[in-house]
Amino acid sequence: MPLHFKVTREDMLRSKVLDPGWYKIKVVKMWEEKASDGESMNTWIEGKVISGPAQKDGSNIVDTPTRRCFSEKAPGMATPFLRAIGCNVTENGFSGDIEKGIGQEILAYNENRMYEGRMMNDWKDFKRVA
Repeated sequence: MPLHFKVTREDMLRSKVLDPGWYKIKVVKMWEEKASDGESMNTWIEGKVISGPAQKDGSNIVDTPTRRCFSEKAPGMATPFLRAIGCNVTENGFSGDIEKGIGQEILAYNENRMYEGRMMNDWKDFKRVA
């Protein structure tokens, strides 16, 4: 009996390691879930690449999924993302609904990092699209 196995285009793109640089992404989803320590919440941001630098391997980058997690233990790390989606972050901070960011196009900077022996994308910085 044959073993059936399926891999979709999105499955393949999810594991694609992009070259470092600035990419235009569309924010497609946000959600919260408990951190692995069970003591705090994480806010996850998911996007899809719209455009970016030509890859060294010549591959197509459009629709490559992006993910970034922000922890409530270090909320200041989300400041560039909040500003990129148009939140009014001041010297006194920010408090408000960030779901307005869903559907927005922003710029995201990717660096690569090793995680458990595997190279992966690491979305480090965010800016508004000019």
